[in-house]
Amino acid sequence: MSVTPPPVGGVELCAVCLNEVCVGVGLSCGHRFCRECLRQCADEELERCPKCRRLHILDPDVLESRVEAYRSSY
Repeated sequence: MSVTPPPVGGVELCAVCLNEVCVGVGLSCGHRFCRECLRQCADEELERCPKCRRLHILDPDVLESRVEAYRSSY
């Protein structure tokens, strides 16, 4: 898994809206986006990271439920 280096100046920008990440959601490829931006991508039925194009689930609610299911199994 690749990890995005820390943002320059401490400001992390969303590659979708190009604003500071608001309520950030991280993907397994290491990229972070605004929760609402990822929701919009999922609503458009996109299935890849908007930055690196790695195949990924983009719906933040589905991601959250999978993380919770994983955590509860251990």
